[in-house]
Amino acid sequence: MSITDAVITDAPSGGGVGDAVRAVCLRAREAARELATASGATKTAALLAVADALVAAADCIVAANAEDLYRGRAEGLVESLLDRLRFD
Repeated sequence: MSITDAVITDAPSGGGVGDAVRAVCLRAREAARELATASGATKTAALLAVADALVAAADCIVAANAEDLYRGRAEGLVESLLDRLRFD
């Protein structure tokens, strides 16, 4: 069973994070099926689009990471977990 299968079948439903994760996994599965048969040029274009989106969202991603670290410290996460969470 893949991780996507596990999330889709085992995650609790009823709204919130579980449903959001399930929806992302379903979209990822659909995209994987399409990319599996796509040409090299299409795959390259998809990767470049993802890279562009990450660059465009960099400030938001870094800010969200800072918030995650702040909340983690406030909730008493051990430093080793904060290190894994931290973007360097």
